[in-house]
Amino acid sequence: MTAAELAAHDSGPALVAYLGQPDASPAMCDLRMRGPRISGPNATVRAALVGGLVDGQSCFRAGGEKTLHCFANRLPASDLRDQARCRVVRIHVAASPFPEVRDHVAAVEEIVIKQGMNPHKR
Repeated sequence: MTAAELAAHDSGPALVAYLGQPDASPAMCDLRMRGPRISGPNATVRAALVGGLVDGQSCFRAGGEKTLHCFANRLPASDLRDQARCRVVRIHVAASPFPEVRDHVAAVEEIVIKQGMNPHKR
């Protein structure tokens, strides 16, 4: 799906499909961007993005951590930025070589989000 096709569909499911492509640009969510983009974070778009962030759908794994960091910094809604930050933490927790980290996802996520970093990694 091209950026122009996404702009024509202008829906949450279309955005999720677009972001599932390896070369997708999260700039499609930036309301300051010129050219084809989604019209804004309406309820359908927000629900699709939050669903993808919370569930770790393939659309967010395809773009990887770089896309999530872009979302965390540039999405217009604070709840979407927060979900992107949480998803980055979950990626790192899942990749941890330590079972005690992987077995306590919620606690680790809460600490890292609250402190802005892993307190044991200085």
